[in-house]
Amino acid sequence: MTPNRIDRFQILRELGQGAMGRVYLAYDPQIHRQVALKTIAPDASQPAEAGREARDRYLREAQAAGRLLHPNIVTVFDVGEDQGLSFIAMEYVEGETLDIYTRPGCLLPLDRILNVARQACDALEYAHAHNVVHRDVKPANLMLMSGDQLKITDFGLARQPSATARQDGLVMGTPYYMSPEQIAGKPVDGRSDLFSLGIVLYQLLTGERPFPGESVSTIAYRILYEKPRAPKIVNEKLPVHFNAVLDRALAKDPAERFQTGAEFRRSLDAYRDSQLGVPGGVTLPGAPAPRPPVPPPRPAAPAPRPPVPPRPARRPAPRPQALLAGRPGKISFLGVTLAATVLLFPRSFGTEPGRWEAAGFGIPGPGGPAPVAPPPLADLRVWVATNPPGASLALDGEPLEGSTFTLSPGDDQEHRLVGSAGCLRAEQAIRVADRPEAVTLELQPEILALEVVSRPEGAAIVVDGQAAGRVTPARIDLDWCRSHQVRLEKEGYYPWERSIAAEEERDRIRAALGGADLAKIPNGYLRIPSPEGYAVEILQEGRRIGASGEQITLPEGTYRFLLRSERHFVEKAVEVKVVGRKVTEPKLDLPGLGFLTILALPSNCKIYVGDRFLDIPPVVDYPIGAGEYTIRTEYIPTGEIREERVRIEPGRQHRITFRFEP
Repeated sequence: MTPNRIDRFQILRELGQGAMGRVYLAYDPQIHRQVALKTIAPDASQPAEAGREARDRYLREAQAAGRLLHPNIVTVFDVGEDQGLSFIAMEYVEGETLDIYTRPGCLLPLDRILNVARQACDALEYAHAHNVVHRDVKPANLMLMSGDQLKITDFGLARQPSATARQDGLVMGTPYYMSPEQIAGKPVDGRSDLFSLGIVLYQLLTGERPFPGESVSTIAYRILYEKPRAPKIVNEKLPVHFNAVLDRALAKDPAERFQTGAEFRRSLDAYRDSQLGVPGGVTLPGAPAPRPPVPPPRPAAPAPRPPVPPRPARRPAPRPQALLAGRPGKISFLGVTLAATVLLFPRSFGTEPGRWEAAGFGIPGPGGPAPVAPPPLADLRVWVATNPPGASLALDGEPLEGSTFTLSPGDDQEHRLVGSAGCLRAEQAIRVADRPEAVTLELQPEILALEVVSRPEGAAIVVDGQAAGRVTPARIDLDWCRSHQVRLEKEGYYPWERSIAAEEERDRIRAALGGADLAKIPNGYLRIPSPEGYAVEILQEGRRIGASGEQITLPEGTYRFLLRSERHFVEKAVEVKVVGRKVTEPKLDLPGLGFLTILALPSNCKIYVGDRFLDIPPVVDYPIGAGEYTIRTEYIPTGEIREERVRIEPGRQHRITFRFEP
């Protein structure tokens, strides 16, 4: 059953499962994006303490991989544990894994293969420089996204959690892509990843595996001891140049392989440069040089090959059964493949036979191989990734095609790199002196700085119901990814309002806020008629603005007033709508007057209406507004108090007598 939540992550759906655990599509509320959440199932065959140590070591490796920030590496965002379940939160990407392009009839064109391989070399170069080895480079872990951007998945996650500290060579996955040192259980470094990448490249170029086999023992034997068929024999359309590239990439001895991803990439660039007429800049053992366009008058001297460490003597290869029988343990090959396939790419070979041989590789010169010229001073090539991916890029205001750009080594200017996707935006300064080989732009909601101008000036600015604390003209900052309501308020003028939609055109927003015309509220006139027999004063928010019978000038609008006559104990709240340029005379139901007589025996008393002092007795025919009152009398000599409720009716007389014992 799919859980609803793991730690802070909201589970959306299951993407896949395997021996290590399950992979879910989840939402991370902390960074507001979808992630791939990989859970790690505990190994029931291990003691609890050993299992805990293995999981902790596995999570530490994932944490180390989380420090890798490269446009061609799937980012690890977080690792943790929730109620005993370990998890790893990774960047969720959509694309196609390369395994669909490793079959005959589905091969990519050569230029696309080289583009993918160069990106893989760059990513491995970066990871190895940060002391992180993948251990499981294979087509299923290489994802091709929109625009032919490559992403390597599962960095730092290839080791089985239950493997002990001495089992560095054991990895998850099938044995087809393992290096000889992995099969032998020896420690591995970055050159093991480059061997695996060589196998992937071989398959992409030929549609066949270099070390085929129906059993683990057969595959392992061939990786350890057999040399694969030359790729040009398998695919005759290939330039012979790639025989030498893959011969070195798949060398059994790590010392004879490419030592770095950058070195592997230069061997691929040599073919591209030869097509452009540029020297390749790398010497490959056994690689013939391209034929020059015009034969020279005399053959060139062979180029000296770089010294290669002596290959250690080999013992005769044992049979496959003996090879694996002699191992102290058994190799486990398990795997989980995460691939969300939503993009479709051409699956045909798509290249005319003559195209791959246009460079003239494999045609030796009359005097043997020609020397390879040293490369010129390299330009700075910068790889750009965006988070979220797929943003448009611009350098110094000019749109970029693809995710790379190149700067001259002598360039001393500061360049402005901008990434944008809808309302999201990021900007970074780029200088050649900083040698930025990979840049990740973290896109954030674009904040629009907007000038608010009103006619007349001095209007208070209210944004989304909150006072901005500024009056026009002033600048406000708005999140372009959200909708907003801007309101301007000024006394004597109607409020001005403007609704702003998320991602509304910037110029429209600026034009609206930069020219807000406030309409003046016209004045109207108010006359409160006086009730029969008395007058009331008119109070607004506690301030007297006039009296009944008077004409009061007010701006058009709806008002709340208090009508009061203290002498007659009258107080009434009313709401009145004043219309501009008109006289408003509301009909109000104010109470009529009754008459109250109060006597006290003895008369040395104080008389109160409610809590308000009225007089000392006798009180004769006192005019008072109709209603109910509490009449209270205090006998001064003793402090004795007596009360009586009375209902006053308009036009009638009422009499109350209080008696006290002297």
